[in-house]
Amino acid sequence: MCDPEAGSSTPKRVRKEPGNEKKSWRKQPFVDSWLEEPQFKGWLSKASDNYKAKCLCCKKELVAGKSELERHGDTPTHKTNALQIKNVPKISDLFRRTSGTEETKTKFAELKIVYDVIEHDRSFNSMEHIVQLNQVALPDSTIARSIKLHRTKITSLVNNVVGRAVQQKNAEVLKGNFFSILVDESTDIGNNKNLCILAKSIGANGITMNTFLLDYVKIKDASAENLFQVFKHCMSKYGLLFENIVGYCSDNANVMAGENNSFVTRLLKENDGIIVFGCICHSLNLVASAASECLPKNVESLLHLIFSYFSRSPKRQGILEELQDFMRACQVRMINPSKTRWLALGNCIARVLSQWPVLFSLFAEAKSEDKNTVADIIFADLNNPYTKAYLQFLNFVLPTFNSFNKLFQSDKVLIHCFANEAERFLRLLASNFLKPELILGDSLFTCNAKHPSNILPLIDIKIGAAAEETISDLKTRFDHDVSKDVEYFRLRCLQFHQVAFQETQKRVPLQQGCIRALNFLQPSNALGVDKSIQRANIELSPLIKKFESKIDPIATKDEWDHMSNYFSSEEKTAFLNLPILEFWREIEVCENFNAELQFKNIGKLARICLSLPHSNASVERIFSMVSDIKTKKRNKLFASTVASLVRVKLDMQNMKKACYEYPVTEKMLELFNENMYKKDHKETEIAGLLAAEDEEDETVI
Repeated sequence: MCDPEAGSSTPKRVRKEPGNEKKSWRKQPFVDSWLEEPQFKGWLSKASDNYKAKCLCCKKELVAGKSELERHGDTPTHKTNALQIKNVPKISDLFRRTSGTEETKTKFAELKIVYDVIEHDRSFNSMEHIVQLNQVALPDSTIARSIKLHRTKITSLVNNVVGRAVQQKNAEVLKGNFFSILVDESTDIGNNKNLCILAKSIGANGITMNTFLLDYVKIKDASAENLFQVFKHCMSKYGLLFENIVGYCSDNANVMAGENNSFVTRLLKENDGIIVFGCICHSLNLVASAASECLPKNVESLLHLIFSYFSRSPKRQGILEELQDFMRACQVRMINPSKTRWLALGNCIARVLSQWPVLFSLFAEAKSEDKNTVADIIFADLNNPYTKAYLQFLNFVLPTFNSFNKLFQSDKVLIHCFANEAERFLRLLASNFLKPELILGDSLFTCNAKHPSNILPLIDIKIGAAAEETISDLKTRFDHDVSKDVEYFRLRCLQFHQVAFQETQKRVPLQQGCIRALNFLQPSNALGVDKSIQRANIELSPLIKKFESKIDPIATKDEWDHMSNYFSSEEKTAFLNLPILEFWREIEVCENFNAELQFKNIGKLARICLSLPHSNASVERIFSMVSDIKTKKRNKLFASTVASLVRVKLDMQNMKKACYEYPVTEKMLELFNENMYKKDHKETEIAGLLAAEDEEDETVI
């Protein structure tokens, strides 16, 4: 028989005794909302076990009960640990800051590369390969791996980051300062008309003269009205006031400087307290060009023919070099004579004269062997003894023009010596043909250069020692009488002198009251050290009247009268050793025993006058800079991009910094964001004056 209990699966029920039951207890899981409660925030964290909690301060696990956690938070040990780590940042925050620093370093590196692109006129397209090359060459560099520079990004950085930061900085400098403007228009390699507007002003330190590019725009029409409206908009865009303009300079074209309906007439309607200068370098070139009309045409054409004969033929150039070696002459090439700048012929003339025996022998042989028409013409001119005499005469007179021209092409502050140097130039011209009594005194500026009573005898007209020797040789070289030919030659040279003198009288503003009054800027005149000049003869009234809205006229005159007696001999000696900008800065900030500025008005007048331009050479340098930027392979750059490139290059020059030294400013880093890719739209008020731009690219295929 089987056991009845063996196959049963139902357990036996056991009766529990009263009083012996165990109390039931439920585990509390972690509640995520606790993390946001004030008493737990900052130190409570969820553990891997859902029924546990973790204290970040004490680094221990706790039972996930709210009351237990509250009791732990009140313990002295927990409070001490919490106080110790209160100021320790979170790991996530540390990583976030590191990431931000790396981003800033990358921006810094990208901007430095862009500086190199700007300074050295590098192609935007080529920089993509340069960046990739750096990444291959520097595989361990995190920054090199992070740099990304394509054409679009570089263009945006140039225009909307670096260029804009410099533009805003320039505007702030000019807003609180007096400045002069220099304006010119030109045609670039793409046959586009462009207007360039510069501003010259003394720097904030008072001892440097800075040049700023206000605008460089592509224009439709170069009429005076259109040019002025574009300029007016430029002033408005910068927030500049017309009343702060003290000087104006441009070339002598009618559209710019004409007496009626020109750019300058419109400018003077806005502010009549502006001193207007025609470019002295441009005027000097016109003087020389007008005087050259008195000489035979073949003299200049000979220079062009000689250069053309050799320029495109390596064979002919080789023959010239062999002949130079044989005749033991200096081995040099012929210089290309300028077709637009007559004064540039000086070096070309000197080169031809130095190679005269070589050239004569070469073209004598070429005439008989080559049967070349050009060679025949050149030899005929070389064989004419008067051709050499005319070139020697020009080689005597042109250095006077070129030295004066070169002086005022400088970027140095020269306005204080403008009148003296211009008068010196006129005296040198007059000394070649006028009687000595007319050269000294004010009669120099008013005398009639063609009146026979004012002119030296024809034999005494200065033509240069070399030309005199050539003319003397003619008398012994030929059997027939050459006196009439020599007289005709001297008469031509006299006409050159006369026209040069008259054109200088007309074009160089020697007698304008404001120009002559600028002599007060000379430190020796201001301090009364130069005894050869009477300070009483330096009349400041024209300048004071011109700028009377900017200074106190009476106080200015009084300060000028006291200035020469205020300083001791030792102080004057120290002052005279200073550059002119530093000299007047020291005068302007000079205080008396009451700590009051002693010469603030005359100092302010000097600062205004030192801001005046002496020539338009700075604009010509900008056009040369544009020619280096906008080449045949980069002929579709927008005018706005060219403007930004030039603006930054000028700022580098003003700061005397190379690309690796030029600073990355906070403003640049602020502008370096996603908004830099937004394109500026052409302002509606001048949209009709500016020419439309094609799609920007660096190359045209």
